[in-house]
Parts: sequence; structure tokens; C-alpha cells
Amino acid sequence: MILAAWRDGARFDGWSEYFSFDRWVAACATGLAETPVDLAWYTTRERDYGEVLPWDHLDSGLDRDWLWEDWQSAVSPAGADEVEDCRVTPCYECGVCPAMGTEIQTGPTGERLDGRAPASRASDQREIAMGGVIQNGGKPVTTQHLLVRYAKRGKMRFASHLDVARAFERGVRRAGLPIAYSVGFTPHPKISYAGGVPTGVASEAEYLSLTLTTRAEADDVRELLNAALPDGIDVIAVTEDSGGLPASRLTASEWQVALPGLPADDVVPVVQKFLALTEAPVERLTSKGMRRMDARAAVVSLDVIDDASAGSALRMVVRHVVPSVRPDDVLNALRDVSDVFPTEQPLMTRLEQGSLGESGVVKL
Repeated sequence: MILAAWRDGARFDGWSEYFSFDRWVAACATGLAETPVDLAWYTTRERDYGEVLPWDHLDSGLDRDWLWEDWQSAVSPAGADEVEDCRVTPCYECGVCPAMGTEIQTGPTGERLDGRAPASRASDQREIAMGGVIQNGGKPVTTQHLLVRYAKRGKMRFASHLDVARAFERGVRRAGLPIAYSVGFTPHPKISYAGGVPTGVASEAEYLSLTLTTRAEADDVRELLNAALPDGIDVIAVTEDSGGLPASRLTASEWQVALPGLPADDVVPVVQKFLALTEAPVERLTSKGMRRMDARAAVVSLDVIDDASAGSALRMVVRHVVPSVRPDDVLNALRDVSDVFPTEQPLMTRLEQGSLGESGVVKL
């Protein structure tokens, strides 16, 4: 059905100005003709009170019984029953008033503009239950910060940074960790991520921090997360750390780039030419347009590893600069020096990430 509607011109249907119900009806009429599926049953039939709706697991802040009673009052044959004027009574936070320009006499804090005693709000009595943690929306509790080192391996290297973040949020909920949440009407779990590797690149040194409301053993957290996360995202270590993830602690990364079938004798001369350069300008198309960076200035060290059975590999330490220089940028600079390197993308892996010391990258 989706493909048929798309072929008929459906685009950006999440926006009301583009959505066409008739287009979808036409697509279903053709696609569902040989099936027992009834489009009207899924879309336009009237539901009764006892039916479980697809969005019942979401908390909009409004009580289901109150919504049903308000709906019955609105469609009553005798006309809508008189209800409380919610401009001067406890606010249900339905979100309608701001869109209609209605002047609310009871503000978000419950304070009344007419000088009378503050009214209690529905949200003041509502607790947010997430991941086994009960938090009041206005009183965040933080007792422990954990630093998590994890790896992206196998097929998960093709997962984007956003996909990995979603996987961790689901994993935290499945593991039942007492995660802290931000305050506000739409609380979010307090998980902070360091800069992730580009999509398609593997890593043994990715970092994030978790904020918990009750103390937990680091080893227990590691085991719970590994049991809840998908294959290919592996938690290597969990440590207690109150410092968070400031940029000053992540100043460089160590990378390895596999070059299968390419003898080390062919690679060494190219690397030597690159290291002898004073600059190696490369360009990369980003979301902000074409960016130009100096790959040579970011490279601290670049060595060739010889493996007779598998070819060779590059081991490099690259500073975290702005705009960022990635290992594929260094490869492009090497290709400018010589055509020895193949044009296809090789397997790249981040081995370490941390501060830059005299002996190389010092992990967190």
C-alpha cells in the first residue's frame, strides 16, 4: 500500500497540507481487492469504551475516563453538558488553549491571576513511571554517574549514531536500570554520548554516560546492558565517574585501517611521502556543505603493520580537531600521494579514544 501511494504521488504525508486520504483509499482499493482486509474497519469505524487503542500505552497527562466522559458530553443528543471552566480551575494540560489563544487564569505553576489560593494541577498528582523508577516531574534525583565503554562490531558498524542511541535507550529500559530523567512535560533519559564513529566504521572505544537515581554495581550494570542490547553492541566496561564526558578528556583517537591484499612494501613508501608533507588538504561533503580540512596536521603518528597472511594495515593516531578529520580523510590524502590504495572503503576500526599522552592515546 505504501509503495502504491508513493507511486501515486504521496510525499510528506505526516504534514496535513500534503496528506490526501483519498489517495490512500485509492491505493488500498487496488492493493486490498484480493484480500479480506477492510480499510474502514481500521480507519473510520466507531470505537467503544472497552477497546484497547494503539496509543493507550502513552501518557498524555489526561485521564482516559475523563476523556471518555468529555467526549460523551460533547456528542450528547441533548447538547453538551456544562463542564468546569478550565481557565480558572485546575489545568488538565491538554494543550488546546495555547493553540486557540485562550487566556488561562491558572498558570502552569497553579498560581491564579485573581489572587486566590493556587489550584492543584493534575500533573502535580501524577508520577512518571519509567524503567522501574518513580520520579516526580519537578524533583529530579541523581545519585550516581556511570561511564560506559562499548564496542560497535560486525553488522552494527552500519548503524548510525542515532540508531545506537535508540538501542541504548531501549536497552536501559529492558535492563530495568534506575535511570534519571530530565524534568518537563516530555522527560528524556539522562544519557550523554561522546562523538560517535561514522556510519560503516567499527569501534572498540565508544563512550557514554548514564545518570542513575539509585546506586548500582558497575559490573551488574554491564551484565544487564549486555543481556538487553542487540548483538554487535557490546559493553566492555562500566566505571563510576562524576566527570561526565567533557571534550577536554577526548582529544584523540587511535585507528586501524585494514588493507587486505596490499603488501606492506607497497604501503610504506606512500606513508613516508605523506608524513613528509607540510599539509595535505582534503575535501568532504557534509550536511553543512563541502568542508576542507588539513589531514596531515591532524595525524600524530601513522605506522604500517605487516601481516603476511592478510596483507597490511595502517595504525594511526588522529587528533580531534574542528572540522573533524576521519580515517577515510587520511586515506583520501594518501590516494592523492599515490594510486596504490584501492578506491573502495576498507574496514576501519577505532581502537582507543581519550587524551593524547606521550605514549599515544590514553584511554578514559
